[in-house]
Amino acid sequence: MEFIPQNYSANFVYDMGEKNEEGKKNFCLYANAFQQRGAKIVFRINDLPTNPFSYAEWDNVWRSISLKITRIPIADDDDIRYGEIASDWGSLIVGMILSLSNISPIEGVETLTGSAEGSKFTELVNRYERSPINRALCLEAKGYTCRVCGMNFPDKISMVNWGRNSFMFITQFLYQKWERSILLTP
Repeated sequence: MEFIPQNYSANFVYDMGEKNEEGKKNFCLYANAFQQRGAKIVFRINDLPTNPFSYAEWDNVWRSISLKITRIPIADDDDIRYGEIASDWGSLIVGMILSLSNISPIEGVETLTGSAEGSKFTELVNRYERSPINRALCLEAKGYTCRVCGMNFPDKISMVNWGRNSFMFITQFLYQKWERSILLTP
């Protein structure tokens, strides 16, 4: 897999170099995840070979960046699901790039619209969501096994469907616990 920004991305590359320490640490954590999978990482800043595991060594001003991640060989085995490898590695490299990107929500854009048979209403809710980057890093560090029931998600759910099904599992688990506590209450 390769990431090489093309023409007209000078501002994007410059902003990546200006990213805060947390973003750079996250990039290094993603690099470690690739290394644990047996990947070779070639990382260049300003056309110079750069250590992807130590952001303290990186140049402060970036004019160019390239990232190449390879692993050879990948065994030609019936047990390997190439789609899952591509999904896993794809999500990791996207996480790497996003960890250095300056992304912020668009403020003031109303996303709720009325439907043809209904009327528009506004609802105010406080919702706290974990950062997708932090979630991916946590799963990488802690694994995919539920610490409450012991279910190993990759054994039960293909990694392609993991993101969609994890919420459903947690919701069902919490509902079952709640339902049991109601039944056991005298």
